[in-house]
Amino acid sequence: MMKKFVFLAAVLLIALSLVSCVRSSVKAGGSTDISMKDLSFGASADAVSDRIGYVKDTDKNGKTPVTENKNENDLRQSGDDTVKSENDSGIGADKIQKTENNDVNTEANAGAYELKAAGDAAADRSENTNEVHNSEQYKVFDGALFIGDSRTEGLSLYSGIKNADFFCAKSLSIDKVTDGNKVTVGGSKMSVYELLDSKQYSKVYISLGLNELGWTHIEKYIDEYKTLIEAVHGSQPDAVIVVQALLPVTKEKSDKGGTVNNAQIYWYNTNLAQMASDMGVTYINADEPLIDAEGALLSDSTTDGVHLKSEYCKIWAAELAELSADL
Repeated sequence: MMKKFVFLAAVLLIALSLVSCVRSSVKAGGSTDISMKDLSFGASADAVSDRIGYVKDTDKNGKTPVTENKNENDLRQSGDDTVKSENDSGIGADKIQKTENNDVNTEANAGAYELKAAGDAAADRSENTNEVHNSEQYKVFDGALFIGDSRTEGLSLYSGIKNADFFCAKSLSIDKVTDGNKVTVGGSKMSVYELLDSKQYSKVYISLGLNELGWTHIEKYIDEYKTLIEAVHGSQPDAVIVVQALLPVTKEKSDKGGTVNNAQIYWYNTNLAQMASDMGVTYINADEPLIDAEGALLSDSTTDGVHLKSEYCKIWAAELAELSADL
């Protein structure tokens, strides 16, 4: 009986203690609803911290100062947004600067392109102007034929004469021409006889003799020349036949000796002039703008003492055109 009484008293004391604890907890208004999930292995540290903070941050009335926390979060968020905004502004500034740099580069490139285009246009205009000038100056060569050696070949390549035909080649000599050797004219190989029979020419200019300066007898050269003139006259009875004086060589070239010298050239020209007079054809000496005071070829006009540079081929052509104006 006594044992039962003691047991019941102990149970009663425990119950009273539990009630007292519950009341204290209720009085404090606290909440201990942290679940096992919050403390589980899979819970994040942030989640646990938030739950613990929620318990600790309750006010004396047992309410959580959510607004204050929200404001703080808003302020932090605002601060983050401000920093982000500043960073974004920085990026924007970089983009603006990059755009400005691109604009500057584009303008510079455009300016350079415009200058280049202007320069190219000016060059084109200059070239076109020269072509127009040449076409007007060279009208006297309309329908003309030039027969000659490597010097005449230079004339065909660099003078700008485009309204005439050229029967010429390196190392071509008068006997090769009269023998019917073929030369490429307009993409086709033909002899001078075939060319003369193919069309009518207004003028025929002949300049041959440089490769014949070493011939033993000048009579042979003159005879071959006469044969060519007769062939031209036979096929082209209305054409003006022009015998060109041989251009001299430079003093340096002439002084080296050999058959190519100015004394020999002068002798050949003397005979050509007489032959032309005898046959009633025109003789032209176009060397005046190409020679120095001693009658030698200008040293600046050539690289080998014999053949003209491109710009001097134009001078030669211009002089020929002027001398041909009344033909």
